[in-house]
Amino acid sequence: MKLLNYQLTNLFINCNLNKIGVANPETLVKVHEIVQDSTFMDVFLALLGIWNQKWLSQNQIIEFCETLPDYLKQGGHATMFLAKKDDNEPVDEDNHSENLVVVCVCVSRGNRRADVALF
Repeated sequence: MKLLNYQLTNLFINCNLNKIGVANPETLVKVHEIVQDSTFMDVFLALLGIWNQKWLSQNQIIEFCETLPDYLKQGGHATMFLAKKDDNEPVDEDNHSENLVVVCVCVSRGNRRADVALF
């Protein structure tokens, strides 16, 4: 298991997300491109399934970024992932923002930065 080795924003650190998480099995991930302005809620509501099926662990996000770097948006645009604030807590389907955040990975001129957006 690994820690995210990117430039981290204060919000990412303050949300206590840069920690070794729970090891999860390999997961099939579908990559979608946003082609119009949307809110985070609209983007993730459009994905099939319940909220508990839409998140990746920090380890899975790191693995994605390391093994599939060509899928990361370049030029300062973000690639977004849903992640749990606490891997050991469930996602409340009626109040998903209680334990879910949007992790935004940005790549610009070879620099990698991770930020967090709250719903």
